[in-house]
Amino acid sequence: MKKNPKTIARTSHAPINVTTEKWHAVDVAAQSLQTELAPLLQPLGEAERRNLLRVGVANAAFAAEYATLLLAQPGLVPDLLKPADTLRDWQTSQELLERLPAIQKLAQDIEDTIDGLQADCYAAALGAYRILVRGGLQVANNPAFDAMRAHIEARSNRGRQTRAAKRALKAAQDALAAAQPLGGSNGAPTPAAAVIMPMNAAAPVARAA
Repeated sequence: MKKNPKTIARTSHAPINVTTEKWHAVDVAAQSLQTELAPLLQPLGEAERRNLLRVGVANAAFAAEYATLLLAQPGLVPDLLKPADTLRDWQTSQELLERLPAIQKLAQDIEDTIDGLQADCYAAALGAYRILVRGGLQVANNPAFDAMRAHIEARSNRGRQTRAAKRALKAAQDALAAAQPLGGSNGAPTPAAAVIMPMNAAAPVARAA
């Protein structure tokens, strides 16, 4: 098991100590946010997502122009086309869009924290395994480490397979490069780029018979 920066726990982050009361407050806040947002949200199924029109920047701008028209000139579009519903839906989408970055930032911060903490724990587990099991200490024979041994063995096998695949790819690339014709007086084909005449070169003049 090779030791590299990715297998070392971070030392720069401050410890996070959270009380039971704080976790409860977080749960209450999350539930409150879900309750507040529930009337504003309409989750889609997989089939519904596939059947939606794709709205990129240009299409969103087109829809915005229509919503602006509906707002600026009430009565211009007949009720048969449900302009009030369209205007309401557009305004709701924009209100949600304004609040989305803050929620996404919160979700990203949570994911980053989880990833960092789990990476630190994994690094700690690797370090403990290196010292206790591979270090030859008496505790290495404890069956409690069997699951960790299986994980390290699988990890090592994946590494060997990856290295073998890279070596095979490199060998294939080298063999292909060696098989390429080089051109010259031996009659081997010459790469096309080598026979292209410069644009300003004079064409050869045919000799009279």
